[in-house]
Amino acid sequence: MCNYNNQEQSNCPLLVKPNERKSTLVVVHDLKIYPIYFKEVVTGNKKFEIRDNKDRNFNVGDTIILREWEPSIKKYTGLAFDVKITYISRGSMGLPDHISILSIEPTNLKRIYQT
Repeated sequence: MCNYNNQEQSNCPLLVKPNERKSTLVVVHDLKIYPIYFKEVVTGNKKFEIRDNKDRNFNVGDTIILREWEPSIKKYTGLAFDVKITYISRGSMGLPDHISILSIEPTNLKRIYQT
């Protein structure tokens, strides 16, 4: 069992809370997403992303532009949807520290758009 008052324990996942953000700078990440997952995010059924955090510094409050990517033709479909990161868990559920589980919700725009 984790004691979240002492996250130094190796068996506790790193939790990132909104008030722990070091900067007010809003970062926008541009990411590919397969059509099956794109549809689920847009309809509100999928409210998370599991992403590698090695080359990105995901933080609560960041915006992600999810661009639909068709792997069979290796091209973007032209559709995109913006989401905001509301919560991050790193190194949890036995995942390596560089893998982040991002809770997401649509931005205020709540629209699919052509890119």
